[in-house]
Parts: sequence; C-alpha cells; structure tokens
Amino acid sequence: MRVYVDTVRWFCRPRNTDWQYNFVLAELSRFVPSLEMFYPRDVAQLVRVNLAYCRDNLRYRMSKLGGSALREWTTYSDRLCVGELQASACDVVFSHRDFPSNAGAVPVIWQNSILDPQMAIARGISRDEIKSETSIKRKLFARSARVQVSTMAEAARLGEWMPELADRFVAVPFFLPYLDSAGATALEKHRDPEKVHFVFIGREARRKGLPEVLAALTSLNFGARRDWMLTIVSDFRDGRVELPDWGNLHHRDNLARSEVIALLDAAHVLLVPSRFESYGFIYLEAMSRATVPVVPDWEVQREIVDNGKCGVVVKPDPARIAAAVETLATDGAMRSGLAAAATRRFDGEYAPAAVAARYARMFESVR
Repeated sequence: MRVYVDTVRWFCRPRNTDWQYNFVLAELSRFVPSLEMFYPRDVAQLVRVNLAYCRDNLRYRMSKLGGSALREWTTYSDRLCVGELQASACDVVFSHRDFPSNAGAVPVIWQNSILDPQMAIARGISRDEIKSETSIKRKLFARSARVQVSTMAEAARLGEWMPELADRFVAVPFFLPYLDSAGATALEKHRDPEKVHFVFIGREARRKGLPEVLAALTSLNFGARRDWMLTIVSDFRDGRVELPDWGNLHHRDNLARSEVIALLDAAHVLLVPSRFESYGFIYLEAMSRATVPVVPDWEVQREIVDNGKCGVVVKPDPARIAAAVETLATDGAMRSGLAAAATRRFDGEYAPAAVAARYARMFESVR
C-alpha cells in the first residue's frame, strides 16, 4: 500500500503542528512494513501552497480589522500536481490540509472535521459560520473515500448530521511514534510522595488556561503548601501571564520534547484546562507516563480520558479547577487509580503500534 501524503517539503511556518505531523506519518512503516508513504517534491506546488498561506493570513488580519470572517474566502479545496501523483503510482491520497480536488480515480482520505459546536460557540464562532462550514465540507466529505477524525464522538456527531455519509467517517487517533508506555512501574511515584507535583505545559498559556489555573491555586493558598509544587512550562506566546512569587512554583520558558517527557515522568498531575483545544498531544503524553491529566470539558478531550475514567474533566473555571486540584492532591488512592487507568487506555488506544494498525486498516479499506 503506497500512500501519497499531500504536503510540501518546506513551509513558511516550520513549527506548524499540522505540517510537521505529515512527516511523522513516514514512521508508520516502522510498525506496518507494508505501508509506504510518498512525499511530493513539485516546486510549483510548494510555492503555491506557501503563497496561499501568506494570502489567507493577510486576509484574516484584514478581516479582523473590518469585522468580517475568514470563512468568506475559504473553500477548503485545493489541487495536486497530477503528473507527480500519476508517476508515484500511489494507491491512495491522504490529505491533512485542504481537500485535493483533482485526484481523479485515486481515492482520497481527508483528515478533517468540524469543531465541537459547543467549543466553537464558546470561542466566538457563530452558528451561521458553523452552518456555512458544514455546507461547504459536506460536499467535500461526499467526494472523500474516507474522512479521518480523531475520536469516535466526532465520527458519531458528523454521522448524525450527515446520515447519508455516516460510513465515510473513521476515527483514528493521532500517531505519536516517539511515545512509549512508562509501564506499571511508573505508578510507584503516586505512592506517598513527599510532594505532589503539578505541571502546566503549553506555549499559548492563556488559551491553555493558565490564568484560571493560577486563580484556582491562589484560592487554595497553594504557595503556602510545602507538600505541593507546580512547574509551569511556557514561553507565553499568546500574551504574558504574571506568575505569583511562590517558593513552590518553578517556571521554564521552553523544553525539548525529551525534557517534557522527563518532566511528566516526575509529575503526578497535568493541569491544562484549555479554553479551546482541538486535540491536545500533551494529554496523551501525560497518560503514557502515568500522570493524571486534568482536561477541559470539550468533546474530544472527554473521549481522550474516557469521560473521566482516566483523568479529570473540568470547565475552564477556577472553582472547579481548585476542587480537582485539592482532591487529586489529598486522595492518593483516587489519583493512583486514575493514573493506572490512564496508562491502560494509552496502551490500548493511543500507543504507536495500536494507532499504526488503525491507519493501515483505514488505508486498506479504500483499496
């Protein structure tokens, strides 16, 4: 099975998660040797994609000034280099960006979705905008051989909205080949720790809920607790957040991925109750290390933690975050139980081998 991955070799936003993720998929063959991922090299396509991004980014900034929405310009459709596609002899096209509208007879799997409406509305997106997006994407979903979404909840919701297309939506989690399971021994850290270690990790600290976390901890007089500690990892990309002068609070501007994993190995609880979160790799990273994730009460994150069976689900509200913190800090049996459930769920649903097998089944289903 040869898969044409619709992306470009260079992008003007080199730290863009979606663009980087396309290249992570090359490692699927480590777990499923029958899979081969092909990456196009067409220069004209590379230039066009980057110019289109710059154009849309400029339009977005202008729309903010004029009060209109970017969706007015969005079609969610794009074109491939047909000659390169034909020469590649690929069995399927996989696109993690706009829909490739000229793939011809080659089946297209589109990684796409429509945001949880509750979260979208809370973020300021109107119902009319959601309807407009749904109308446009329904036509493209109909042209897709499969539509990959990240959770069963998304697949079910979209199937209810579009019953004639329900069989197109396939839930396959994100593939994170760098993650392994810390195993049962990682649970030892929850056994009578000298200090309960909380961590907040997120470059966009405001969006990820740090102000609400700090308000919650202030209400608990967190800074006076010598048996609790908090590590914050953020470069405050979306605006500076003033940190209290607590002796048990430590701040790091940025960490390499290996350092994040090492921090999670030592931590007991991850506090990232985001105001908006389309997915959240950090929750899976925490679960793999037997660290209990405190996640926002949105559709995708509820499913990641199995509706609270292996994590704590909270509204981005200081009072609710405070209640979760106090319980997790003082009830060691509850914390250990959630951590054990988190590692089991990671191993069964999100470990690289399990996700790679689901990718392979999805690709084979359109052959």
